[in-house]
Amino acid sequence: MPAGTIELLADFVRDHYWFASATENESTDTDAYDPRNFNLTSSGTYAKDGVITYNFDGDMTGDWDHNIEVVLQMYGEILGVEFQEVSRANADLRFFEDQDRGGWGNTYNISGGIYEYGEVHLDPYRETKPGSNYWFLLHEIGHSLGLGHSMPQNGSTVWDGFENWD
Repeated sequence: MPAGTIELLADFVRDHYWFASATENESTDTDAYDPRNFNLTSSGTYAKDGVITYNFDGDMTGDWDHNIEVVLQMYGEILGVEFQEVSRANADLRFFEDQDRGGWGNTYNISGGIYEYGEVHLDPYRETKPGSNYWFLLHEIGHSLGLGHSMPQNGSTVWDGFENWD
């Protein structure tokens, strides 16, 4: 089996993970198979006009809000997108504390690959694990921005070309 490349990995995370995951789960939702993107233009379905808003559901314990803002700033610089905190409940990215679930991120209301909003659920006890929060937030916020895993790890199947990265 040939080794994978960084280009194949990026392509899979951005575009093919969702198709592979929906196929493995035998999803009947046709939108589940599409890559996921915010519409950053000023018109069309769920238009964001270049700004992705975010909010925190209630009081976040510890330094979650600061750490989230640091990660959003990094994503903003890389993607060329502005992240703006808002107080309204219908923000584009929504952050919640969700005890006993470990933490996760996902996208919602998908239509033709464009989604309305993303959520990140955080376990407040995870914060006590030194050094893990930054990577954890990068990972889960990445899901809320439409990125998948680097390989189809939600299931047991490994697809050809995605199990050996150089």
